[in-house]
Amino acid sequence: MLKLIPINAIKIGSVRTDAEHVKALAASFAEVDLLEPLLVNEDYELIAGAHRYRAAKLAKLEKVPVHVLDLDEAGQELAQLDENLLQKQRSVLELAELMRRRKEIYEAAHPEAKRGGDQSKRQSVPSATAMLAKKGNRSERSVRQHIEVVTKLDLKAKKAIA
Repeated sequence: MLKLIPINAIKIGSVRTDAEHVKALAASFAEVDLLEPLLVNEDYELIAGAHRYRAAKLAKLEKVPVHVLDLDEAGQELAQLDENLLQKQRSVLELAELMRRRKEIYEAAHPEAKRGGDQSKRQSVPSATAMLAKKGNRSERSVRQHIEVVTKLDLKAKKAIA
């Protein structure tokens, strides 16, 4: 459900945002307002849109459009991951981690989508890599490679890359 609510009604946890991106968004809000609604749950806890939220605060918007979603915890995380996958300023490692986690949650919700899953139900549910490829405008091979690389990297290597 789409609503216009006071920005101060939104609850946000500790979320990392890029200050320059927030400033650029705030400047655009001065010209065209907030076009893309924030995603919140029924308690107005922010699910996705932290950059837009912080930019709206910086631009001193009093009310913002929100989509109120009735999702369980896994659904909220999927919505958040989907939004993050679309951001352009992600490092390759961050993108691969998001893809890996999105695949993990998707396959938990749709076991038939997993390789070796129930093939009789498979036709109605796309594989996680096919779904990620479509959402991210990438090839399935690219998605598989990203996930494979991040899965094989140990924590020490990931810290060195980041």
